[in-house]
Amino acid sequence: MAAIRRTGRPSKGDRVVVYARPHRVIADRLKSDSEAAGISQSDYVAMLLARALELDEFAPDLPQSHGQEVLPLGRTA
Repeated sequence: MAAIRRTGRPSKGDRVVVYARPHRVIADRLKSDSEAAGISQSDYVAMLLARALELDEFAPDLPQSHGQEVLPLGRTA
């Protein structure tokens, strides 16, 4: 019997869910800044928290830019 290989993205490590309800102005800024950085809002918040708490080693890695434009997948048909 052949071994089953897992596919998909690798684990991001030991994480827990934390909820917040920021003011709409903050949420709107979070959305635009995370989109500009090319990462999810969750990863962006985790990065901001890690920096604020001086725990940069736990911040998610930002995607590396290779001079390619990000496709606007949310706006496609």
